[in-house]
Formats: sequence, structure tokens, C-alpha cells
Amino acid sequence: MEKVTKKDTGEVLIQIAEDDMEAYMMLSPQTPERSFEVAEIKNLLAAAGVSFGIREDVLQKAVAEKRYFEQFTVAKGEEPVAGKDGWFEFLFPVNIDTRPKILKDGSVDYTSCGQVPSVEEGQEIVKYHPAEDARDGKNVRGDILAGRKGRDLARLRGKGFLLSEDNLTYTAKITGKATYQNDILNISDELTIDSDVSYTITGNVHFVGDIHIRGNVLAGMTVISDKGGIIVDGYVESATLVAGKDVILKNGMQGNGQGKVAAKGSVSGKFFEQTFIDCDGNVEANAIMNCQISSGQDVKVSGRFGAIIGGSISAMHSIETMVVGNMSEVRTDLCAGIEENLFVLLIQHENSRKKVQEEVEKILEAIKKVDQVLKVSKNEELQQKKIKLTRMKIEKDTRLNEIMKRKQETVDLMSKANDASITIWRKVHPGTEISINGKHVSVKDEIDGVEYRRRGSGIVSYGLE
Repeated sequence: MEKVTKKDTGEVLIQIAEDDMEAYMMLSPQTPERSFEVAEIKNLLAAAGVSFGIREDVLQKAVAEKRYFEQFTVAKGEEPVAGKDGWFEFLFPVNIDTRPKILKDGSVDYTSCGQVPSVEEGQEIVKYHPAEDARDGKNVRGDILAGRKGRDLARLRGKGFLLSEDNLTYTAKITGKATYQNDILNISDELTIDSDVSYTITGNVHFVGDIHIRGNVLAGMTVISDKGGIIVDGYVESATLVAGKDVILKNGMQGNGQGKVAAKGSVSGKFFEQTFIDCDGNVEANAIMNCQISSGQDVKVSGRFGAIIGGSISAMHSIETMVVGNMSEVRTDLCAGIEENLFVLLIQHENSRKKVQEEVEKILEAIKKVDQVLKVSKNEELQQKKIKLTRMKIEKDTRLNEIMKRKQETVDLMSKANDASITIWRKVHPGTEISINGKHVSVKDEIDGVEYRRRGSGIVSYGLE
């Protein structure tokens, strides 16, 4: 407390807080008629060491309203503002809740546990916000109070991403799974599951890239890879596997009449039993029993005891195995090539192409005539007509491209089907039905080593030594 006395006016009591951030004042006149002047009080404040944060409005009001014998805050310092540390904004889920969901009825939904968030190539995944500057403060004595500076963070470590030139934006280099663990950012195109795929552990699994399952896939589960392949180290029960590329089962699959495999690539495994398989590539196994299989390429059963027993096997190009059927003469259908007449389909595509091409040429002729008239004189109606004709041409061009694509697909199918064959190296049992490019033959007697091909209007067989 500092006490300043003015002989002709009265006392001005000034107090400065211990932290020097506020100053207080009390005016005590000698007589009620006496008054103080603002300038004089400022001089007294300065003499007391108060040089910053003086509240002019409060001081003016205290003098004008003669607020005597009352303590009030006459000055306030300015607190320093700490700078904000740099921080990362993650644009993908960092903490994934893999716990089963409790439904409204009290039951538990396990199926969504294995949903893995993915990022696309070129997608922004992390934004860095740089540290913000600090702001210094002052106490009422005018001393500088330094603000704590914001701290910038080091760049993220990891792989599978690109960093912008200004070091602020992280972008996915590949399409895949994004994770941030232990201060490391990784983008991986493979999802690895170290356990079984089951309702209680993972739930159904859905991922954009490759999926590697080190355990088993239990009954009722679904595993989907939108753009990658699926590898299963263990066995597969009556589950559903869908892949954008290959499906590789290091053991086999007992589908129990409900298991399904669909792949844009090939499918392979030690054995397949009571399983539905549909793929664009090959199917390879050591044994196939009572399965429904459709292959866009070849079906090959290998090994000394490789056999196809029961079910229906269809391959666009060829089927090759050691044994077909068994002594019980279980029905086994083998089909190579296709059933429909591709020549008729090819002619249909060509007729459609010619028709659309003629329509395009008519439109081009009409546009040419309109352009000739527009060269002579501008006509808004003709301009609109030209726009309409141009749109029609674009539509016809699109249709023409679709027809040409389908025609080429048909040609490719014909190329595969023309060389269709079924080869059984050791034994074919009765009950086997052979079909190649729409022609059929039934095996009535046991046959050793034979190859079937379509020739002319029927199927011929060749003995194998």
C-alpha cells in the first residue's frame, strides 16, 4: 500500500496486487467539498509505479461522481496468451470400435465388427495445423510478460502416403486400410486377420484391398474384398467369400450346400465339397465333390488321386482331372465351352452395329447441311437444331461403343470355346454327363484315360496312353 497526501485536497491511497496485475485506488478528500483532478491522480499513479493498463473511464467516473472512501480497480495488466501447439487432424477413423453392437431388443449384432474403413488413392487423410504464435502481456508496472510459444510437431512417420510441398496435407498413395498407431501412419492394401473369422471375434469382414486370414472362416460368415484377393490359411466352412481378384484357400472348403465363392480372378484350394463357385479365372483343387462350379477359364484337379465326384462343373475353356465319378455311378455333369450359339449372337451384334452406324451417318449429313446454311446467315432456330443433332450423335456414339464392346466379348468367348475340351487322365465312371459347346454325351461304361472335344456336329473322344 502506498499512501500519497495532497495538502490542499486530501489523500490518494494506491495499492498494487502481489502479482502486479492490478492496481487499486481510494480517494479520501479533506472535506466533502474538495475535489480531485484526473491529471493529478495520473501523476500520483506514475509515482507509485503504475504505468500500464490505467482504466481511463473508471478514473474519469470516480472523479466526476466523487466516489470517495471507496476502493476500486484503477489499472489492469494484460495476461500473456500462450501460442497453440501444432496438431494433426485425421480425416479417417483412428479409433475403430470393434465391439459387437447391442441392438434395441437386447440382442447382439456381431456382423458389423469386421467392417474396415478404407481410403482411396489420392484421398486426403491427414491435415496438419501449424503452431500459432504467442502474444506477450504486461503488468501494471509496464513489465513484459512473455507468452509461451506454440510448439510445432514433427512430420508423421510411416508408409503408403504422400506429403504436400508445404508439409500440411497427407494424401493416400494407394487404396487400402489407413491406420495410426504408436505415432506411425500406414496405408496398407492388405488387411491381416490373425484370428478366426466368426460372429464372436470379428463379425463379417469387408475391405477394399487384399484380405489375409490366418485362421479359419466359420459357418455363416461373409468375407468381401472389393478390389483385392482373399487368402485363408485355415479351413472354410459354409461361408461366403467374394473377391475382386483371386481366392486362395491353403486348406479347403466344406460348404455344406451353402458355402459360396465368387471371384473376378481364380479360385484354388486343396478341396471343395458342397460349395458353389463362380469365377472369371481358373478353378484349381486336388478334389472337388458335389460342387456347383462355373469357371471363365479352366477347371483343373491335380494329384494322383485328383477327382471330380458329383455336382456340376462348367468351364469356358477346359476341364482336366484324374478321375470323374465313382463306383456308385453318382451323376457328375461336366460342361466345357458354352451352350448358346455364339455365331447367332455375333450376327446380332453386327446387325445392331450397322444400324446404329447408319443413324450416325444420317446425323452427320444433317449437321453438315445446317453448317452450310449457318455460314450464310445466323439463325437461332438452326443453332438449336445443330445442338440437338450433336447431342443425338453423342448418344449414338455411346451406343455404338457398347455394341462393339459386346461384340468383342463374344469374339473372345468364341476363341475360348472353339478349343474347349474335357480331359480325364485315369478313369471316367458311368453316370458322367459330358457337354461341349451345346453337344451332349452320356457315359454308360467305365472308360480309362480319355479326352473329349467338339468336332463338327458332335463330340469325339480320344484315348490317352
